[in-house]
Amino acid sequence: MRKLLLGTAVVCAVAVPTWAAPAMAQAPGAPAPATPPAQDTPSAAKPEATTEAPAAPAEAMPSAEAIEAARALSDASGATATAMRALDVMSEQIVSQLVTMTGQDKPLVARLFNEVVMPEMRARMPELIQATALVSARHLSIEDMKAMTEFYRTPAGQRIVAATPSIAAESMTISMQLGQAIARDALVKHIDTLRARGLKI
Repeated sequence: MRKLLLGTAVVCAVAVPTWAAPAMAQAPGAPAPATPPAQDTPSAAKPEATTEAPAAPAEAMPSAEAIEAARALSDASGATATAMRALDVMSEQIVSQLVTMTGQDKPLVARLFNEVVMPEMRARMPELIQATALVSARHLSIEDMKAMTEFYRTPAGQRIVAATPSIAAESMTISMQLGQAIARDALVKHIDTLRARGLKI
């Protein structure tokens, strides 16, 4: 059961970051000062370092108006709809993982997952939308968000919204394929130099 939960969590973590990463990226910054590396201090001094971390200035919570503007921008730009579509893609990935882990038939796994798990995931999507809206609200002014929202509601903006999923999917495929080819070519070109400098490949 623990393996099953771990596998599901891994798939969620891989699938969600396309639109949740900006929100999750805020977390690692806070604890870093609490564990300074390569500093051998007496045990009595350690609590002092731990208590200093929370004292670092925290970002102020955006105003209600800013969050509302960010939510409107998310809706107008298609980000909210993209998140919901991504949830469906993520569910397919999780079902595939469950089939591999359990060895059971995919129709049965998919039916149980859609009946039991998906309602909970859909119900909690507003949390994710709110979290990403908070990120936008922290980095963009209300005026800029309103201006962008107005643009996305124009015919030109709506054409961009309609084309964005295809552009993103094709760009991702091209980036992965070309990126792998570039990395492979560079590695082959410099492999002798890397070996001469001690890399065992």
